[in-house]
Amino acid sequence: MMEKAKFTRRRKAVLLVMLLAFAYVSFYVALVKSPNGPGSPWLTVAGPTSLLVPVRNYNSITEAIYWASPGEGIVVFPDYNSNNEPRFPIVVDKRVTIIAKGAVEVMVPGISGTYGSYGFHVKADGVTIEGFEIKPKGDNYPLEAGIYLDHVQDCKIKYNEVTKRRQAQQVFQFLYGIELRFAHENTVEDNELRDNLWGGIALWNSDSNTIKLNEVRGPLDRPAISIDRSDGNTVEDNNLEDEGIVLSYSHGNVVRGNEIKSAGIRLEYSDGNTIGNNRMKESRGGGIGLSFSDGNTIEQNIIERAVDGSGIGLANSTHNFVKGNKVKDTAGGMGMGIWLQRSSNYNVIKGNTVTGSALHNIFIMDSSYNEVKDNHVESAGYRPFWGGVGICIAPVYDTWADNNIVDGNIALNNSYYGIAIFLKGGIGFPGGRGNTITNNIALDNGSYDLVGWSTSSTTNDWSTNYYKTWNGLY
Repeated sequence: MMEKAKFTRRRKAVLLVMLLAFAYVSFYVALVKSPNGPGSPWLTVAGPTSLLVPVRNYNSITEAIYWASPGEGIVVFPDYNSNNEPRFPIVVDKRVTIIAKGAVEVMVPGISGTYGSYGFHVKADGVTIEGFEIKPKGDNYPLEAGIYLDHVQDCKIKYNEVTKRRQAQQVFQFLYGIELRFAHENTVEDNELRDNLWGGIALWNSDSNTIKLNEVRGPLDRPAISIDRSDGNTVEDNNLEDEGIVLSYSHGNVVRGNEIKSAGIRLEYSDGNTIGNNRMKESRGGGIGLSFSDGNTIEQNIIERAVDGSGIGLANSTHNFVKGNKVKDTAGGMGMGIWLQRSSNYNVIKGNTVTGSALHNIFIMDSSYNEVKDNHVESAGYRPFWGGVGICIAPVYDTWADNNIVDGNIALNNSYYGIAIFLKGGIGFPGGRGNTITNNIALDNGSYDLVGWSTSSTTNDWSTNYYKTWNGLY
């Protein structure tokens, strides 16, 4: 009788071990609660001494979300298989934290005839998605984005990778890595977004978000980070390559501390933004460009070797502050260091260092009432055609370049002229009128230090400058 009892106990023990083993290999999504009690954000205490206590196990993230209570966490393990998902996208419609424990790959199928396929479609506030590798599955249907925030706030998207997938000779891509629409006060941080077709991160009608420490690499067909009709966002410390940052109809944003290679920053119909402490190298089409954008601050940026455009360019833009920037070796057919054109009036260009531009270091073209103060301009015009002026004022088309103030600048070693006002339309037509060029130092420039190619009727003020050579100061 005792032997039979021992056998029964052993059999129960073996069955228990088998059941535990089956549970281990069969379920790869665990719903967990914090050891601090119900509703506690367990992720903040997850560490070497923390306990993540599984309360239920599931085969799919969708199922775990369905059964989860708001505030619970979902841990996804490396043996997770996205083929077990009943549908895509994975809809997150509760306030939950979803974290990948190890290398977890989510393979996203396309939906026939639509761009509406995503990896995760977030529809609830306060969601966290962390640590996933999200890739297209490999069919020919278009995929919109790896993660989509849809009319939500207070979400955190961190440490994810969204990239293309290669299968034989085919390449499958998302249009965007991460997409926000009508989404406010969210954080998109430290994600790696590579080789998505159109761009890395896109915001539409989304305010007060933080986009930081992300890496976006191309080739891309559109901006790495695009901000459209979105206000008050902070875009900082991102590493971008192949494409840059574009703001359209967006106001009051801060773009700072970003490293951008082969691209720049563009503002279109965007006011009151701060673009500061960014570094751009070899930017195609120029470094920082403003079009129909007013009241922005462009400060403390470093722009090196911008190609086929200006280091900093303003067109139809007024009341902007461009100060303390370093612009070096702007190259190409339109290689201006800082270029104001098309009635870009009432701007302040102050304390910048501009060197080695292909044409002019600072060019005020068809623009009036600007202040150009305390800049250092040197070595303009290595390209031997219509270039080489440290600071140039010129009315070129149908407008004027009048009433600008050029004061306290240093213009050295420029290949043609240090500071010059050019004629409008040729001999007999007046150049800029009513400009004040005072208290500048212009020395060792190729042809003349100061040049006023104009007529006596223009009444420009050339007083109290320090220079050696000059021609026609009118």
